[in-house]
Amino acid sequence: TRLSVSGPSCMPMSRTTASIPLKSSSLTPYCTSYEIQFPKNGRISEVRSQTTFASSLTKTFGSWSEGGIIAQIWFFIDMDRYSPIGNSKSKNKNTVLFCEAKPPRHLTSVVHRYVKIWTDKLLDRDYRFHALPDACTYLIFDQLRPEVVGPTTLRGSSMEFNLGKRFHYLNIRFFPGTWQTDYGQPFVGQINQPYSGNLPLLAINQELHGRPFKQQQDILTQCVEELINQKILVTSVLVMRILKKLDSINSVAEMAKSTRISSRHLQRCLKQETGFTPHDFLKIMRLQRSLSGSDLDQYSDQAHFIHSFRSATGRTPSKFYDEFDV
Repeated sequence: TRLSVSGPSCMPMSRTTASIPLKSSSLTPYCTSYEIQFPKNGRISEVRSQTTFASSLTKTFGSWSEGGIIAQIWFFIDMDRYSPIGNSKSKNKNTVLFCEAKPPRHLTSVVHRYVKIWTDKLLDRDYRFHALPDACTYLIFDQLRPEVVGPTTLRGSSMEFNLGKRFHYLNIRFFPGTWQTDYGQPFVGQINQPYSGNLPLLAINQELHGRPFKQQQDILTQCVEELINQKILVTSVLVMRILKKLDSINSVAEMAKSTRISSRHLQRCLKQETGFTPHDFLKIMRLQRSLSGSDLDQYSDQAHFIHSFRSATGRTPSKFYDEFDV
C-alpha cells in the first residue's frame, strides 16, 4: 500500500508535517512496518524504516519537493505465513536449472518470487515439469518464443507440463487473490499460447530477452508496479485474513469465522478472487504446509494424509520422496 505526501511543486521544503489516518485502510491490521521514501531528481534519496504502528502516522519531513511529491510512504505486509512451493524438483539435478529471487520489499504483499527455469544444453529427453497446486497466479515469459507470454493458474491438483528438450522461462509468482481477472477465462495451465491481450507483455518479453537475471528482475519489478497502478494487481484482504489465522483453521466454517463473513459469502468471494472454493483452497494450504514439514496434525490419521497427498500430487508421499527433492 502506498501513500504520497504532497506539497508545493519544485521548491525546497525545509519542514513539512503530514498526518495520515491509518484506520481507514482495511489492510492496516496486517501491516508490520512502513517505509518513508524521499524522492529527489527522480531517485530515492533517503529511506527511513519504522516497525511500530499507531492509529495515525504523523511525521515531519525535510526534503525537496518534486512534482508535488515530498515523500512516499509504503506499508508492508508480512507474508511469511505462506511461502508456496511451486514445483517438484527432480533429484536428477544435472538436467534443468532453477533460480528464484525475492521481489523488492514494497512488492512482497503481491509477489512471492521471481522464478527462472532453463536448460543450458539440449536434453536427452523431454522434460516433464511437475507443478504443485499453490492457488497462485503466474505471469509467464517464454524467452525462446517471444510471442508466448501471459498469466496462468493451476488446478487444485498437480499438473505436469512437457517443456521439451530445450526451454527458458521467466515467471512471476503472485500470491493468491492478487491478480484481478475473471477466473472463468480458460487460462488454467496455459504455457504455450501466444498472447493476444491488451497488456504490453510482448514488449516486456522482448526487453527481457538476453539480459542477466538481475537486470531481468528490475524489468519484472517495473512490470508489477505498472500492473498495481492499473489495479490489475491488488492485495486481497480476504486472503490476508485467512493466512493470518491459518494455524487455527481446520474447516470452512472456521475459515468463514476468521474472515468475519458468512460461509455463503466466503464461497462466492474466495471463488471470485482465487478461482477456488473454500474447501479446495484449504486443501491446497494444507498440502503446501505439509511439504514444508508443518501442519501435519491437520490430518486425522496417516491414511487421511496419504490419500490427500496422493490426490493433490498424483503420488504417495514415499513415491514423491523417491522421485523429488523434499
